[in-house]
Amino acid sequence: VKKSLITDVQLEETLGRIHPVHELNEETCGVDLVVEAIPEVLEWKLSLFKQLDAWCPDRTLLASNTSSISIT
Repeated sequence: VKKSLITDVQLEETLGRIHPVHELNEETCGVDLVVEAIPEVLEWKLSLFKQLDAWCPDRTLLASNTSSISIT
């Protein structure tokens, strides 16, 4: 908005489509994008992604905000 790349209305519409989830279950996984934000513990991340892979539709993009664990 500050650089005039989007309008205030576009900002509000975009933010209105983002819904943080604090409890994961099959009902919350019918989405197009998941960005995990859990502590940098490899076992936790692997467990979470296994759950997400099982519960989310094939169309869902799974992403990580990890900064210290290689995911490639």
